[in-house]
Formats: sequence, C-alpha cells, structure tokens
Amino acid sequence: MNDRLRKFFALFVLFMFLGSGVAFSVLSAFPEEKKPTLVFNGPLPREEEGKLISRNIVVVVEFYSSDCPDCARMESDLMELVAGFSGSLVLERVDVSLYPELAEYEGIETVPTLILKGRTIKRIEGPVPKDRLIESICSLYFNPVPACEFQ
Repeated sequence: MNDRLRKFFALFVLFMFLGSGVAFSVLSAFPEEKKPTLVFNGPLPREEEGKLISRNIVVVVEFYSSDCPDCARMESDLMELVAGFSGSLVLERVDVSLYPELAEYEGIETVPTLILKGRTIKRIEGPVPKDRLIESICSLYFNPVPACEFQ
C-alpha cells in the first residue's frame, strides 16, 4: 500500500471514530489532570505516608468506630478539612473493629483518636473543635500552605 493510500485510510478511520461519538466517551474517561485520592478507608503503607509527607502533605490517621457518635461528628469536620486543604491533606480512616491489631500497635484506647503526621507527629484523643484541628494541622507543614494563611 502506498503512503498516500495509507494516510487516507488512517484519516478515514480517525474520522469515522471521531464522528461516532466513541472518541468522546473514551476521552472523557481520561481527564486531563488526575486528581489524587485524599481519603482512604484503611491504613496506607508506611512508604506511601513517607512520600506524601516529603511532598509537604500532612497525613491524618483517624481511628474511629462506626458506633461512636463523637466519631461521626468528627468525620464531617475532617471531610470539610480535606476539601478545604485542596490536596495538601490526606485522611486515612481506620475502623478499630476492622484493624484491631493496628489499633493495639498504635496504643489506641479511645475513639476518636487522630494521629497527625507531618514534619512532626501529633496525637489528639477524643473529639476536638474544628479550629483546634486546623491549628494542629497547620503546625505540621514544612512550608506554609494556602489553607493555613487564614489563621
């Protein structure tokens, strides 16, 4: 097959593909900018936590129980913070009934318990107001992040 015929055939196939609407659905499945996952149900591997922290992302590990009312109230605050910190905060939600060994290893005696990991590690036990959470999180960044400029 000569080059002209090959180019014509390739353009024809491309035109048919684009005209069919298939191209749109295929292209829409691959967004231009892949957004990172910010909330994990279950623990992350230590190496992944380390990579996030080295990129100036604070990792909040929330130990909770599904039957704990204080945990449910804290969950909504934490979800708001994840959205408000625009990619500079990752939340790991660890249900103590699903991961009892990890809870024991970390010395979790009460829920909710938060372990905040950044340039240092902080531990918060029991329910806390959102403004205290923000203050604690902002103190853990290596470099300031926009969400902390409003403090």
